[in-house]
Amino acid sequence: KPSDGGGHDNPPTPPTPGLEDFTNVFFDDLTVTYDGNSHMLSEVRGAPEGTNITYTGRNEYVDAGSYVATAKLVKEGFNDATLSATLLINKATMTGYTYDSKTVKYDGTDHYNDIQLVGMLPAGSTTSQTVKNSNGTVVTSAIEVGTYTYTCTITNKNYNTVTLNATLNIKAQKKDMPVF
Repeated sequence: KPSDGGGHDNPPTPPTPGLEDFTNVFFDDLTVTYDGNSHMLSEVRGAPEGTNITYTGRNEYVDAGSYVATAKLVKEGFNDATLSATLLINKATMTGYTYDSKTVKYDGTDHYNDIQLVGMLPAGSTTSQTVKNSNGTVVTSAIEVGTYTYTCTITNKNYNTVTLNATLNIKAQKKDMPVF
């Protein structure tokens, strides 16, 4: 069977008597991590001189994903062969942000926005935040004494999804004891 060197066997083309099969010809897979640059599979290697190679799907790609290409090899005196290879662009890991916990004293004001995602996110990122009180109920304000749990999820088609957690503690004011 013709092989593309990337572990993909292809159905054999019925041999024509008197013609050679392509041997030691490779169309290699490529795996990279998303970096914002375009990537493309290398050309077929090892084909005899004068081989006509027609590619399908061998293009430049930027976004994370899996892209399959084929290469059809045609040469007089040889059985035609089709090889396939895959370009895999893995999602990258996001870095460069903070989501810090905080403790404040009760003052009757809303501290809901005291916990903030800080930093530069890659273009195309979306965030969603959920805040729950100490009973596990989703809330839209944080005024009363207690512990509030924040969960922020960051998504982007070219990056691994990130879930961050932070806690807001609103502490009771200590009353001054009278001095006698």
